[in-house]
Amino acid sequence: MIYIPTCNHCGTQWAWWQTVKRSFTISPDLPCPHCEKEQFVTKRSKKRSGLLGFVTPLSIPIVVMLQPTFIGILLFYTSLFILLVSICPFLMELSNEEEFMF
Repeated sequence: MIYIPTCNHCGTQWAWWQTVKRSFTISPDLPCPHCEKEQFVTKRSKKRSGLLGFVTPLSIPIVVMLQPTFIGILLFYTSLFILLVSICPFLMELSNEEEFMF
């Protein structure tokens, strides 16, 4: 199911920009922008987001076969980065407790 995360404490749905902003933090807890209670990314969500990391290496053979100019490569990977960042909030699920990967 694809949706923007909802706080488990106050039930408020996070805005897309708030989710992007919070996803770039180093801390494992994500404070809700409305009630400031701690939220954590679920194990399932971490796995789905981790799969996006394989998109860039898998695109390298395609780029090599097309032999674009430097500007073409720069535009392609900039567009790819923007696409991946814009998709991330829709893959995020929140939990009240921290779930460890292993």
